[in-house]
Amino acid sequence: MFCSSGPMSFVLSFAVIQPSCRHHETAFFREAMKKQPSSRGFSTSILLGTAIVVWLPMHLSGMIDNGDWHLHWFRLEGFSQSLVEGVWRPYWHADANSGYGAPTFLFYPPLSYYLASIPILLGSSMSTAWSAVYLTTIVVAAFGSYRLFRLWSGAGVSAAASALWTCSPPLLLKIYQIHMPASALAIAFIPWLLSAVMSSNQGRINRILTVAVTSALLILAHPMIAVQASVIMAILGAFRALRGDARAVLQALAGGALGSLLSIWYWLPLLLFRDLVQWEFLLNPAWLWEYNVLFSRPEPPYGAFHDFRALFDGLAVVGFVIAISCYAVVLSGGEGIKGTGAPLLIAVVVCLYIMSPAGVWLAELFPPMGYLMFAWRWLGVMWLLVLWLLALAVEMLWCRLTLWSRRRRILALSVPAVAIAGMVIVSLAIVGFGPLSENWGLVSQRVSESRAERAIRDEIWPTLEMRPTSMGDGWKKDLHKDPMPYVWVRSGDLKVRLVGRAQHRIVIDYEAERTSTIRIKHLNFPSWKARVGEKTVRIETEEGSGAMILRVPPGSKRLVLSYEGWPWISKSSD
Repeated sequence: MFCSSGPMSFVLSFAVIQPSCRHHETAFFREAMKKQPSSRGFSTSILLGTAIVVWLPMHLSGMIDNGDWHLHWFRLEGFSQSLVEGVWRPYWHADANSGYGAPTFLFYPPLSYYLASIPILLGSSMSTAWSAVYLTTIVVAAFGSYRLFRLWSGAGVSAAASALWTCSPPLLLKIYQIHMPASALAIAFIPWLLSAVMSSNQGRINRILTVAVTSALLILAHPMIAVQASVIMAILGAFRALRGDARAVLQALAGGALGSLLSIWYWLPLLLFRDLVQWEFLLNPAWLWEYNVLFSRPEPPYGAFHDFRALFDGLAVVGFVIAISCYAVVLSGGEGIKGTGAPLLIAVVVCLYIMSPAGVWLAELFPPMGYLMFAWRWLGVMWLLVLWLLALAVEMLWCRLTLWSRRRRILALSVPAVAIAGMVIVSLAIVGFGPLSENWGLVSQRVSESRAERAIRDEIWPTLEMRPTSMGDGWKKDLHKDPMPYVWVRSGDLKVRLVGRAQHRIVIDYEAERTSTIRIKHLNFPSWKARVGEKTVRIETEEGSGAMILRVPPGSKRLVLSYEGWPWISKSSD
């Protein structure tokens, strides 16, 4: 840490720094520094204790009935069922779109669903499964941020800053109110990635492999959050390269490239086949970037989670004020310390700029940034950077507090104390407790078992999923109101004896005296193949609905339809 008796590599490894308080070393100062706990056991206890405290409201009271919880519960049913059926890489969700199906898992990041499927396969409930995923997210965030902050701060300061990050409002919003498990898990991986890149005591191979594994997990958790990480890494990496440590930056780039290869089985089909679905059905105008920036109140009130706008704006402003205040403290240090805080502050400003109306042109110029859809998603990484600056500033102050007068110490400590108290009050409201738990769009009502069953069965999400472009204008239809039977005989004398359905497989036993044409209440999509015995049957698409149309041969036969990997055939399924 900065107050040690010898030189050390400071955060970002930009240069070797002599301790800023070294010139003030006295017996009294050294005795005060010993009071900062340094044992690994103490830090681990703080981190685990904080993680459990943050997670306990969900474990004891249940999930809050707000945000997208029903969407992910519904999807997890199909994903875990695919694993039970022996499909290790699910692509299709047979129950989506009111039973017509959807290529949901071809596009949506799978890591959080893999994690949630483990408790499901072991016999646990849906709420227990997602609670376990969120606990994992909280623990990953706590230890990752501690690893990051520990690069330049003492164990006590790092543990305290990590505890603040773990219970910070932007992270808790994703877990308790908005219910974005994939996004929250990805944010939790970012400090691990930053620490792997910025550490000065890692060897070449170790750095490359650590960055590779972390970046692969980040992509599998949420590729658009990986875009956030890449923007921050570009800023910090540029400063590091300017300081003469380009080798570490090149190693990080090599690790990122390897991580991309490790996760290619997910992101490559996402990119290749993104034009096969009607994104407009999901990315409606209310979700466009310009309607979800901070400090904006569009009319009509477009925007996802519109009721949270005041809270989003407030968190951005408070985070920026804290960052500026901490940087002012850092400026009082040596040149090396100033160089450490500068890229962090620039990264905070860039996050705020991207989230503001002024940054809309960036999303238009660089589409992957716009695919994040919600500008306020940058709040999580912004607050990580803010707390990074806070840990740096506290480490600076820790060296000097013992040399100041009592009045000055009280004044210096009162400012962060008030800020932390305010953050705790907001965090308590987010998890459903306290006088503010029904403000700013927050709710405290928990999900009941009957509510969960009704939401998954009856509400909008089972009918609101990705739909193939082969539907044409039919993608606008409300498939929930479709009165057609699952198998309808359009011509011929076919009689259905048995229908069996799985997530990636449909089996129809039938009898027919002549060739018959049938309609199956299932969306056609490339990679669906149909066979009767060893003979391949052509699948056509019904105009206006996207349903499957097949001409099957006569006899007592079995028609088998199966989803067979990536949709390598043309975008037209005819």
